[in-house]
Amino acid sequence: MIYVKAWLVRGPVFLAGETVECVVSFYNSDKPRDVVGEGGDPLGAAPVAEGDRHQNVAWCTAQINCICSCNRARVKLARLKHNEGHIRTNSDTSFIPTKGEKGQSILSTEPTILFCDLNLEPGQTKTFTYRDTLAFDAPPSYSGQAVRYSYKIVIGSQRPNNPIRLLKVPFRVMVLYGLYESLQDSDDDTESLNPFLSTAESDKLSLCQRAERIISTITVRRSSNTYNITNNRGRVARLTVLKSAYRLGEDVVGVFDFADCSEKCLQYSVSLQSEEHISEEYKTRASQHAMTTIVSSTDDFSVNLLSSCFTLPIPLTATPAFMSDMVCLKWHLHFQFVILADSDELAAASSVESWRAPTDVNVETMLWDLPVKIVPVSPAQVNVTASNSRTGTPSIAL
Repeated sequence: MIYVKAWLVRGPVFLAGETVECVVSFYNSDKPRDVVGEGGDPLGAAPVAEGDRHQNVAWCTAQINCICSCNRARVKLARLKHNEGHIRTNSDTSFIPTKGEKGQSILSTEPTILFCDLNLEPGQTKTFTYRDTLAFDAPPSYSGQAVRYSYKIVIGSQRPNNPIRLLKVPFRVMVLYGLYESLQDSDDDTESLNPFLSTAESDKLSLCQRAERIISTITVRRSSNTYNITNNRGRVARLTVLKSAYRLGEDVVGVFDFADCSEKCLQYSVSLQSEEHISEEYKTRASQHAMTTIVSSTDDFSVNLLSSCFTLPIPLTATPAFMSDMVCLKWHLHFQFVILADSDELAAASSVESWRAPTDVNVETMLWDLPVKIVPVSPAQVNVTASNSRTGTPSIAL
């Protein structure tokens, strides 16, 4: 029996434009028979027939595939032409990377042949390395309500007179806009972040190092942003946020100032939400609205408070903002305020008596959205989290 295993060298997270490196291992689990002497002592390996000495694998090939699966009730998507030919092929003798997938392949690299006619002695292991580069314009990995993009390395291998077996290694792709342009122009604005770095040293920066500098430029805190939140009667609160652009893994921190506000806010809630917008040509209905997903949320009572703060974590598993032909993903902070309809109805207590909250008050609700920008983080940081939660190495038996 031959066992095939595959694992990603650096981890399962990459930026678009990076080179994916995957190690594929073939192991012959058969063991040579031992010859036992008259006293019961082993005399070594027994001679075996030519057909039993080794196991043969005819060939092995690998390629990267991006599968797009859609909710047909929300997305109108025609079948891709190059997938129609798969209907007439024999799934046992033809290499079909999309076999078993529910979606359609929208991106695939050229198949790479790792070897032909591999012979493995009993107990022998041989490894091969597959490398391929992701396109800069590839869509990111995304699992939304209407659209899903998923990436896999598909490894196909076949033994003589046996059907083809597929081994699929999933991985995640993040897209950083501006990375390709920075590689084309070494004199971009990110060079000013380190004035002690020479031009020659700057040209030697790896793709991940250059990406980290672009991310730092976008998410650096320059100045706090303050917003006056008002309704038709006056100011409800003053909101201060430290910045408007964040990377994955950061916290969105904000402070409410309720002092000197004409309207009294009894309670507020804040949630970080993503907006999934389907392109007009792919909508099933013209009146179709964007779909929102809550990633994190918090709420607090603000009766008689002068100020209040909130913190919303951005999980590393979230998908940064992106745009493809089919879908556009945006992020915003969604605020909901419960405001006292009559400000005189909730009078403050005097210094000689205890204050008691009324049993019934007339309130109204106010909604407000604040757009925020979320960009990727260094893949190395996400790979650390992914490696801790990894359950095992994908494998098959030939």
